[in-house]
Amino acid sequence: MAVTIISEPVIWDTSDNPLPYVFESDEAGQPNFSFIIDVKVDSQVVYTDKVFLEVGDRAHFDASPVVRYMVNEPTIKTDLFEDAGISRTLQLVVTENYGDPAVNEASASSSVTNIWKARVSDRDFKVNDYDADYKLQKFFTDYPVDTDIEVLRDQVVSLSMLGGGSLAALNMEFFDSSGTVLHSYTSANQNFDIWQLNLSGSNLTATAGVPSISAVSYFTVEIGSSETRTIKYLDSYCHAPTSVVWMNRYGGFDTFLFKHSLIQSGDVKSYNYTKQFGGWNGLSYDYNLGDSGQTDFYKVTVDNGMLATDYLTQEIQNWLSKSIIGTGLKHVLYLVDGTNYPIKIVSTSFNLKQSRFEDLIAQSVKFKASNSNNSPLI
Repeated sequence: MAVTIISEPVIWDTSDNPLPYVFESDEAGQPNFSFIIDVKVDSQVVYTDKVFLEVGDRAHFDASPVVRYMVNEPTIKTDLFEDAGISRTLQLVVTENYGDPAVNEASASSSVTNIWKARVSDRDFKVNDYDADYKLQKFFTDYPVDTDIEVLRDQVVSLSMLGGGSLAALNMEFFDSSGTVLHSYTSANQNFDIWQLNLSGSNLTATAGVPSISAVSYFTVEIGSSETRTIKYLDSYCHAPTSVVWMNRYGGFDTFLFKHSLIQSGDVKSYNYTKQFGGWNGLSYDYNLGDSGQTDFYKVTVDNGMLATDYLTQEIQNWLSKSIIGTGLKHVLYLVDGTNYPIKIVSTSFNLKQSRFEDLIAQSVKFKASNSNNSPLI
């Protein structure tokens, strides 16, 4: 009598993609046979289910619908670096149950899988091995690694990476416009599960010890011996740019500068009633055209707008349209004066991938703001 777990998720996996387990038993021919499934999160049983045989002596169970709501959603932390707090451990205990009456018999436990709040495409879900390919190697973004990430000086900039509990340090170098190194910083080793960086100017000054952030033109970021990302401040422009920060599919945060235009407008909704034509004026019944017909008693204006880029390469445009429209969440718009407010992207379609003769082309994105203006009730 034995239960065998045939396949299970990888060591690190995304919470909102399928988390399938396949298992079998050599007692599948017993009367009233079933598998009892105990789902453990952080070593505690949070869910129990019963699964019946599906093919031969095998069955499967997907843990994602159980655990996806138990993992914290990503938020940008306040410190220069800290654990994102969006990961938990997952384990399955599979027990044979059979007989008359049916009782629990032998059981088997899966390996421990570490999950974090993310959901990648079906194509990537089938091939990604995050422990081997991402841990302390790649940041949680699909933005081209050989292209500078341009930002405003007063906006939030965040990068995330899978640390997997391994020791590593944050390394940064700061340069002026001529490429001269102004300052270097290396943190103490940390064993974060998910690294999250808040690269705001105040953090770079207070924690990383940058003497004068205004003298910095760009800086590089790496964790351990990972890929290197370059953050570049945009200080010169003809038209005031607008930056948008959003949560991407990996549970990290992307940012992009729209340099061409910001059009802000409003949708107006009116509430009205029809006032009858005519009314009493003392003892007379008068028909007054100026006091009849449709009368507004309440109006609501919802801010919306459109952002437009400058000319982009097809690689950047393919990334931007897919990330900000297709999978982006929790968008926040940043203006050059330092103000910001949440927005909702309402563009509903995009070109998934373009391969074109003319390399440069612009991209526009429509949005609605979360704020509204209401008139008095009359």
